[in-house]
Amino acid sequence: MPLQPAYPPVKPVLLLVHIGDVQMRGSERCLLNLIKGIDANHYDLVLWSNHKELSAQAEPFLQETLLTEFSPPFGFSYPASGNSAWADFSKLVHEGRALIDRIQPSLIVCNSLAPCQWMVPASLLTGVPLLAYLHTNYLPKSRLLSFVYGASHIVGVSQFTLKELRGDGYPQRHSSVVYNGVEDLSPQPHGRLAFRQKLGISSAEFVVTSLCALVEWKKVDLVIEAFRLLSRNGANPCALLVIGEGPCKENLQKQADGLRVIFCGWRTDIADILAATDCIAVAAEREAFGLTVTEAASMNVPVVGARSGGLCEVIKPGMTGLFAEPGSATSFADALAKLRDNPHLRAKLGQNARSDYIENYKVEKMVSNMTVLIDKFSSQAHSNSSIKRLANLVYFNLHLVLRKIFKY
Repeated sequence: MPLQPAYPPVKPVLLLVHIGDVQMRGSERCLLNLIKGIDANHYDLVLWSNHKELSAQAEPFLQETLLTEFSPPFGFSYPASGNSAWADFSKLVHEGRALIDRIQPSLIVCNSLAPCQWMVPASLLTGVPLLAYLHTNYLPKSRLLSFVYGASHIVGVSQFTLKELRGDGYPQRHSSVVYNGVEDLSPQPHGRLAFRQKLGISSAEFVVTSLCALVEWKKVDLVIEAFRLLSRNGANPCALLVIGEGPCKENLQKQADGLRVIFCGWRTDIADILAATDCIAVAAEREAFGLTVTEAASMNVPVVGARSGGLCEVIKPGMTGLFAEPGSATSFADALAKLRDNPHLRAKLGQNARSDYIENYKVEKMVSNMTVLIDKFSSQAHSNSSIKRLANLVYFNLHLVLRKIFKY
C-alpha cells in the first residue's frame, strides 16, 4: 500500500476494515448500513477493503476508500498470494500500522473475524482500540489464528454468534450483541401480482420462497424436499421460488425436476419478490441471524425456520413464524402446510412479524446501538491498555490450545 501524506483529522476517524468475496452478502450489507447511518458530522470514515462492490457503494459516505487485494495468511479459505504466510502476515501488519500512523484513527472496526488477524497486532502496536464485529460463529482454529481475543471488545449479531467465544471463557462484559437491522421494504413493492405475473404464477398459488446463496450449508435441498412433500399433500396449488446463485445450483435444479420450482438467480427486486410471497423457508442450521427473516418481516411475510442457531433468537414461534426441526423435510413440510391451509394464521403471523421488525430490527436501531459502542471505545483511545489486551490474547489462545490437546 503506497504511503500518502499525513492525514489531518478534524473529526474523530473510524478505520473500517473488511474482507469478503465477490458477492454482497450479509456482512457487507450490514457494514454498508452502518456506514450510511453513522453521523457524518461526528466521524470521518475510512474503509480498507478488498471488496469492489462494497467500496463503490460506500464511497459517497467515506472520507477515503482503500481498495487492496489482500487475504489473511493463516487459517481462512482465501486464495494464497504465492509468498510465504509469514511474509504476507508481516506485510499486512506493516501496512495496517502505516495506515494507522497516517490517518490516526480513534477506533478500528474489523468487519468479520478474518481482518483481525493483522489488524489486532497492528492495533496493539499502536495502542488504538479495536472492535471486532462478527457476523457468524467460528471454529476453534479460526478463533485462534484471528487473534480476536486481543480486541478491545467483540460485537456479535446474535447470542449464537458469541456462543463459542463465551464458551472459551471470554468474559461477557467484553462482548455485546447488536442485532442486525434491515431497511424497511414495505414502501417499495409494486403490488402482489406484479412479480407473479412475470413468472406465470396465479393468484391462487401458495408461494414459498428461499432467499440465500446456493451453498451446501444453507440446505436449500431440504427446502426442495419439503416442498415435494407439501405438493403431494393437499389440493391447494403451490410454487417454490429459489432466489440466489451458487455452486449447488445445478444439483438443486436436478432435484427439483418435475416440481413447481422456479430458479430466479440473484435478484435486486427483493421487495417485489416478497410482495408475491406467502412465506419464506430458512433451513440452514448455522444461520447466525437471518437477514431474510427480518426483510420478510418488514413486508408482513412469515417464516418457517429451522429451530437452530441465531434463528432461535429472531423467530418467535407462533407469533412471527413457525419452527421446523433441523434437518427434517417432513417437519418443514408440516409447518408449510399449516401456513398454506390457514390464511388467517399467515396474516396473523405476518402482522406480528411486521410489528416485531419495527420494534427490534430497523436499520436505525442497529446503527444507534453500534454507535453507542463506537462512541464508548473511541473516547477511550488514550486510556486503552495494549498490555491488558495482549494478556487476554495470550491467555485465551493458550486456553484454546490446551482444550484441543486435553479435550476438556
